[in-house]
Amino acid sequence: MLFPVYFVISGEYTVPIDTRGNHLILAVQNAQLQPLTGVRVAVEKSPEWIRFSEEMVTLDSIPANSSREAEFAFQVLEGEAGRTGTVSLIILDKEIKILKKHTINLKTELSLKETKLFPAYPNPANPNATIRYGLVEPSRVKLEIYNVLGQHVRTLLDGEKPAGQYHVLWDGKNNEDVPLASGTYIVRLETIARGRTRLQTSKLLLRK
Repeated sequence: MLFPVYFVISGEYTVPIDTRGNHLILAVQNAQLQPLTGVRVAVEKSPEWIRFSEEMVTLDSIPANSSREAEFAFQVLEGEAGRTGTVSLIILDKEIKILKKHTINLKTELSLKETKLFPAYPNPANPNATIRYGLVEPSRVKLEIYNVLGQHVRTLLDGEKPAGQYHVLWDGKNNEDVPLASGTYIVRLETIARGRTRLQTSKLLLRK
């Protein structure tokens, strides 16, 4: 899912779960009367639910009394909504001496407006498939696979989950760990929250 967030580092921000194309931007100021060369900005620490595309940016030269921006692209992994964490960035000179540190507090949020079963991928599966779903509130979740005759063949998940976005892997096998034949199968998501039951389904083609 693409839901980019751009912000200059300061304070606290919310970031949407399961997104790519997010950016942290740090403006590095050179208050000296001569150019500053060999400056690097590095990610010193970050939450386990964030993946940076690169963890160090080199700023070749910053003119006197000027600034340049170090930009970091990152992905927010799926999981529970409301997770909090701190990103710590350090500014290094060409001798790898720490000039300054900056921290920012992040909190995950849902971009979904309703509980949703996403299309499985890849589809067709051969035989593995990833099944993704999102919950807008804590729910009892049952995720199952049925064949086109309506026969239950596999239970992938049956339990309580907090609000968030998640995935489950299906290996094309039934509950007895026996590989199933090629054909069309039904992914069935049942959620129960605050006494209300909701059913959603999608088709998945298994091809071997």
